[in-house]
Amino acid sequence: HQFIFALLWSTRYREALAMQRETSPMADQLGDSRSKAYSLAGEIHVSTIFAPKPPDEFETIKREAIKAASDTTDAYIQNWTRFVIGWEEFHRGHITDARISAHELMQVGRMLGDPRSTGLGLALLTWIALVSDSPTEALDYSEQSLEVAVTPFDRNGAIGGMGCALVLLRRTEQGLKLLEENNRRCVVDGDLYTLNGSEGILAVGKVLRGNIGDGIRLLEEGILK
Repeated sequence: HQFIFALLWSTRYREALAMQRETSPMADQLGDSRSKAYSLAGEIHVSTIFAPKPPDEFETIKREAIKAASDTTDAYIQNWTRFVIGWEEFHRGHITDARISAHELMQVGRMLGDPRSTGLGLALLTWIALVSDSPTEALDYSEQSLEVAVTPFDRNGAIGGMGCALVLLRRTEQGLKLLEENNRRCVVDGDLYTLNGSEGILAVGKVLRGNIGDGIRLLEEGILK
């Protein structure tokens, strides 16, 4: 599960998909809820990033994943399952469902005593607000997420969302500085998938500063990648 996650966030998507195809039958053979939960969470995450599933298939896997995770005492997989489901709903444009997943994630996390759940839920709400054209709300969520962030992954997500919100609020210099510093850290750490979330906003920031040519070039490079 963690190896697949590392492959995804290193943008080694085909390798992640191949590894997931090995993991799913292994989990089925083991048969316990915990193995199944980890496998299904990985399957959802891979599909979001690289191989989207038909709507009916996703709904089935979502139900199976929540049931398997809920049948364990593993706080991490209970919360991570809800995060990847929310992330998938977000990418499908199911904003209401994504928001429900974020709030469920935080609620279940509080019950289980997992401090990461709050930061992850707030990070998800940040990106929901950004695509809902609510940068002020996104900034508020990102600041709250950063305050409670536990891991570098959590902090990177919070800072990225904060930088995007600042640029869209025309606090361009501040936002671009945050994004560029965060991107440099991500490159050093091998967290390359996170860069996808900021490329478009970096281009917008260039345009707002009058560098229209640079902004268009960044957009074209992002699309090509």
